[in-house]
Amino acid sequence: MGGGIEMLPPCILQDILYNGRLGPVDLASLEASSYMFRAASGIAPYRFKSIAELAAHHSCQMHPVFENFPPRARLELLARCEGNWKLVLHFLNSLQRSSGLSVGGSGRDVLVAAGRYHTLLVDRKGELYACGTGGSVLGQNPAVSNLQRPASIPLPAAATRIVQISANFNHAAFVTESGQVYTFGDNVSCCCGVGESGQPISKPTLVTTLERNPCQQVSTGQGYTVALTRNGELFSWGCNSHGQLGQGNTQEQFRPRQIEEFNESNPVAQVSAGICHTLAVTKSGQLFSWGYGSNYCLGHDDFLTELRPKRVEHGGFDDLFIISAAAGDEHSAAIDSLGYVYTWGKGYCGALGHGAGTDQRTPLVVAALKSTRAVQVQQQQLLPIYIYI
Repeated sequence: MGGGIEMLPPCILQDILYNGRLGPVDLASLEASSYMFRAASGIAPYRFKSIAELAAHHSCQMHPVFENFPPRARLELLARCEGNWKLVLHFLNSLQRSSGLSVGGSGRDVLVAAGRYHTLLVDRKGELYACGTGGSVLGQNPAVSNLQRPASIPLPAAATRIVQISANFNHAAFVTESGQVYTFGDNVSCCCGVGESGQPISKPTLVTTLERNPCQQVSTGQGYTVALTRNGELFSWGCNSHGQLGQGNTQEQFRPRQIEEFNESNPVAQVSAGICHTLAVTKSGQLFSWGYGSNYCLGHDDFLTELRPKRVEHGGFDDLFIISAAAGDEHSAAIDSLGYVYTWGKGYCGALGHGAGTDQRTPLVVAALKSTRAVQVQQQQLLPIYIYI
């Protein structure tokens, strides 16, 4: 019996592509190598230029990032990707890989987090290493205050593979694939959340308050910590001098306490803790900020401190779908569903990327990056770092 793949009916080819978990590069290669995969497919008005393009469209529709996009945001993203669903899929995959979130992840990626004078690394086996200066945040015995080379941090037997990590100044936190949160470091203001006020935590310690609330992300600020559960709830603890915990007061929290504004009806997708202010992006694409309003870093066109989460609506954000945000020292950044980067707050040293060192009162798109589709933005103290495709 002669013939090859060209003899297969289009419906069989589509089924192979749908179930093969092929990425955008794989689909583009198939499209370029075989006229069968370049053949038009579908029925009007859902007509696609090729079977590979139809498969990319199908993968996008099933993508966990894309499913939260409203219809208008989906159409606008397709237009920004020149009508190419493979480019849309590439953008969505890049967003997912760079998000820093994990829900039962495999732990096969290498993770890195930088604190004030130390660095933490997680290898492909999920094992944790530290180097630098920082005392208890190095995860060694109390006598070790400096590591010139990465040294392994002993983990509790119950600490399964690490899938997400965060470090800031002198404390750190990580999430395991089972959703448990562990912390260690100087524990100033009880930022480790284990109830031992002012006592350094030199070994990764389970935050027992969150045991029944599996988490997908943890973010460490200066002396405080915020954890995002798999249900989209936010818990915060530690220093609260400017309301950065979002609890409606300025009292320190020794253990994790839920932020009332976020629950199953208003779930959070991503959170970022800065020096004294916090940003949270909801699954509906809204950005909330709270804490110290110095230099307009909250994006509300004022210097006011917010003790509760307040939606950012200036700069057109009331009409945008935001997918991620980063809180720095006294400035902030965010990315929308089209991959545009926005920054605001203190513009010292040109940290905002607008071509000047002046402060920005409300979110403003970074014009120099408009030709790119950004997938991640990170900030460490004064200067933001953009990662884009």
